[in-house]
Amino acid sequence: MSDTDHPRPPRRPRDPSLLYRAAEHVIDLQLGSQSMLQRRLGIGAAKAAALMGELEAHGVVGPAQDGRSREVLVVAGDRALVRQVLADFTNPEPSHGNQSPDHDRRPDA
Repeated sequence: MSDTDHPRPPRRPRDPSLLYRAAEHVIDLQLGSQSMLQRRLGIGAAKAAALMGELEAHGVVGPAQDGRSREVLVVAGDRALVRQVLADFTNPEPSHGNQSPDHDRRPDA
């Protein structure tokens, strides 16, 4: 079966903390720019492109638009929604009611 036969759901990111930081920057700045992620996170073009793809799969940004910045679909002022979106990146596994929603946001702490 090829990758084009069935769309894949968002998969667990290799580095959830990096995806979390990318989401924070995109939402706070309301700028879905791959080059902004490169500068802010100190990463290369391939990793920034992969992060933008993951952010799109999670509904944070819209699809690519001919070299322009992507539309940011999460409004920075909607704090409840921003917390929920960012919580999804720190806890990508479904919760079974045994974790507090206010768990530590930094996995390296």
